[in-house]
Formats: sequence, structure tokens, C-alpha cells
Amino acid sequence: MESYNPKLMKLCAWMGPLFVALFVVGAVSAGFFPPPLAANSAIVTTTAYVQNLDLVRFGCIVMEVAATLFAPFGLAIAFATRRAETGFPALFYLQLMMVIVSTLVILYIPLFWAIAAFRPGDVSPEITQTWNDGAWFGLYFTWPPFTFWCFVIAAAILGDRSARPFFPRWVGFFNIWAGIIYSPAALTIYFKSGVFSWNGLICFWLVVVVFFIWIVTMSALVLRGITAEQDKAG
Repeated sequence: MESYNPKLMKLCAWMGPLFVALFVVGAVSAGFFPPPLAANSAIVTTTAYVQNLDLVRFGCIVMEVAATLFAPFGLAIAFATRRAETGFPALFYLQLMMVIVSTLVILYIPLFWAIAAFRPGDVSPEITQTWNDGAWFGLYFTWPPFTFWCFVIAAAILGDRSARPFFPRWVGFFNIWAGIIYSPAALTIYFKSGVFSWNGLICFWLVVVVFFIWIVTMSALVLRGITAEQDKAG
């Protein structure tokens, strides 16, 4: 691997599990984990905000901080696959673009929940519900850049023909699998109940859980790869 600061890259890799931990803490505090029913009325949604207002606001702050950590985590993955390319590193730059887009998406999720929590009870319940819907759609309906990023990572890993690749080849197929798993999130636009609703078995318990597993797994693999590079050097 080209010259780099292994301590800094390890720190970036650790941001993945920290992101997951903080985001889950924020979501649990706000009452969004497990998720409320997508079929809830505007009055029920607004009442939940009013009754849990301080914790919702606290949770949004924690999730917003967590979202910022997604960028260095993504950078660690992009850098780890950088050496697999020769010439112009198109896959590396594509990854960086997807990291930026994905981080912005994650930042907007707690932002929309925070806006919903700013005036609940003072504005019409439909307004609070709309901002709440926007946050949940940000969590699911924005799956394409995450899927595309996984496919780019897979292309970089499977295209690595070096003697000692940073990632084993199975990690490429793992990313393809994860990218495909995210795609059912598109169906949340059609369903307010059932397995494809935002609180359903497929779109929440499969898509979101796999996403968090992917983050922790990729972080661990980057850390292992950097340690192996250090041991080889010396």
C-alpha cells in the first residue's frame, strides 16, 4: 500500500462501529428504535413527539454527531481499496463521491426528525407527520448511493490482482450481497404496514440490520488489513 499513516487510518476505521453505537443510542433515546408504525395517524405521531420531546431532541443531537463519523469510516474503506487500481483511480474517486452523498443523507435523517421536534403541538399534526415521514424516507428510500458504493467496493476488491490483496475476495461478494439487500427499501413508498413498511421485517429488520453489520464488518476488515501491513513491514 502507498505511504500512509496507519494510526490515522485505524482511527478512521474505528469511526464505523462508533457511528453505529451512537446512532443506535440516539434512535433508542428518541423512541425510534424499534420504529413506530408507519400507519400511525398524524395525531398519534405528534403525541409521541410531545410526550417524549426532550429525549427526541437529545436523540437527534446524538444521531447528528454520529452521522459525521460516517465520512472518515468511508474514507478508510476507499483508501484500503486504492492500491488495487493502476492509472487513474476511477473506483477510488467514485467511492469518495458516494461517501460524501451517503454522509449527507445520514445527516439529513436526524435533521428532519429535529425539525419535527421543534414545534410539535404548536403546528398542525400533519406538518409534524410530514417531517417525520421525511426522516424515515431518508433512512430507506435513499438506498441507491449505498448500493452503488457497495458495488464499487466489490469491483475494486474483485479486480485486485496483486500478490497480497488488502481484502480477501469473499469481501467483494459480501459487498454485492449487502448492496442487493438494501434495494427492497425502495418499496417503503408503497406500504404503510406489512413487511415492506418502514417498521416491517424486510425494510427495517433486514435492511437496517444488514447495513449496521456491513459497517462493523468492513471496519474490522480494514483494521485487520492495516495490522497485517504493519506486521509485514516490521
